[in-house]
Amino acid sequence: MKKLRILITKELEDHQKKIAAKVFWDLEEASALKARALSLPAYEAPWKHLWWMITSAKAIPAFQHYNNGENIEKLACTAPAVRAKLIEAGITPKIAGFNAADISRKISHRKPFGVIHLCAKHSREESANIFRDANIPYIKIPVYETIPENHCITWQHFDGWVVLSPRSIEAFGCSLPPKDMPVAAIGNTTMNALKDAGFTRIFVASKPEIETLITEFNDYLRNKE
Repeated sequence: MKKLRILITKELEDHQKKIAAKVFWDLEEASALKARALSLPAYEAPWKHLWWMITSAKAIPAFQHYNNGENIEKLACTAPAVRAKLIEAGITPKIAGFNAADISRKISHRKPFGVIHLCAKHSREESANIFRDANIPYIKIPVYETIPENHCITWQHFDGWVVLSPRSIEAFGCSLPPKDMPVAAIGNTTMNALKDAGFTRIFVASKPEIETLITEFNDYLRNKE
């Protein structure tokens, strides 16, 4: 089987690299975003009565800061990578979901007293809208920001590009691939950003998970050969 040379916009976990190797990908990882922790504001809130949301492993240090070692049971996170990092830190989430919107809906079904979302500075408003529609108080605390890295890539030897967030596209602004290159988007928001950038061959995984994206995008590319 021919090896496919694929560029992906973040460093993968070991088990994800094994999946890529299994489908004969020659993978190049180019982290599109670097994270910078923000100063944490002081908050006085009835922590034990609120649900917490963590949608990135980058927010785990802030969660540990705010709960101050207390056993917080009402915790929701995106899965599987964030959940694995929480368990590694000795924290077991009660709810896991594919993305922020998914876990927001799962939390809202429980009719909570309120929700605290530890998130990125430029996070989307999906969760805020879901909780507002359900009349559930929602506190968004930005605890880190992502800054695009600048990459200049020679694209002629690549077979595809895997993009994991809309902001990742900014990191390749000086040398985006040809608009007819096959690109894979982790979800619909990233797909729309790629459309806006002029790409014409966009694949979206059936689930917003890197593992699923690798397998399904590989099938898509092989069928195009």
